[in-house]
Amino acid sequence: MDKKQLEENKYWIAKLTNEGLAEIETQTEDSNRKLGEAQSRIEDIQREVFNEPKLTVKSTLQSLYNLSTATDIQDAETGETVSLDDLQTLVFQDVEVLADLLGIELADWSPAAKNKLDDDISK
Repeated sequence: MDKKQLEENKYWIAKLTNEGLAEIETQTEDSNRKLGEAQSRIEDIQREVFNEPKLTVKSTLQSLYNLSTATDIQDAETGETVSLDDLQTLVFQDVEVLADLLGIELADWSPAAKNKLDDDISK
């Protein structure tokens, strides 16, 4: 092992000490913060370009309320009444948005996962 490689090894050993780990954690937190800011800005630009309203807890709850009180929900493209599975998917999408806005991680309770669970229970 030559002197240069020995110095590189010493550098990496020092980097992995507590001081080194703290530095790496700080860099990771900064990177994650910057990534979050960039994603937020991209979402803002998309809303401006596509003229979409900003998703908020209030707007998502209103959407869930509208879905829960609707008596005849129709597909925008076909005009046909949506199926129960389609309605569950719409509700689940709003629940996912709400959980994301509130910073809550949901278990996999998508309609497909729920159907699999129902099938497993009935066996």
